Amino acid sequence: MANTLPIWMQAYKNVFASYGYYPTEKDIAEKVFGRADGNRVIGVTDDEDFKKRLSYETQKYLLKATMFEHVYDVLNELKKNKRLALLSSSPKKVVERATTFNKVNGLFEIILAAEDQKYHKPNPWGIDTILTFFNADKKKVIMVGDGDKDVMACHNTGISSCLFYPETNSNL
Repeated sequence: MANTLPIWMQAYKNVFASYGYYPTEKDIAEKVFGRADGNRVIGVTDDEDFKKRLSYETQKYLLKATMFEHVYDVLNELKKNKRLALLSSSPKKVVERATTFNKVNGLFEIILAAEDQKYHKPNPWGIDTILTFFNADKKKVIMVGDGDKDVMACHNTGISSCLFYPETNSNL
């Protein structure tokens, strides 16, 4: 929904640089994104400190990340006839502030942020939790995601997916 990739990318680069590592954006996208041990793949072994630094770096900017053009209109149109949920790997505090900032917080019946999830995408746990909440028929559900982990999670759950691939993502 929001243009967050540049924020995440810069945060990862800043935190890795603070440890003396300088991975490329392609390495970060392929080896780090969506992996709990991504920092270790690059060489940083202090998981807790890395997560703390990354959280600090991202929270400064994610709170005011703006939505891509037309997203607000599409969500409002969908809300007229559909039930909406939000599944995010970002911390709840960030998701709540960002949805409020972008005036979309009232559109979702359920929001699952990072700390709400037992397992993260591509594991189907988050999607299954939302399906149970809605008592939904998998054949009538579609998830819009912006990455391969989203598409894999949909495949692992048995629902349809739609990949939103904005131009900013094509640089990776």
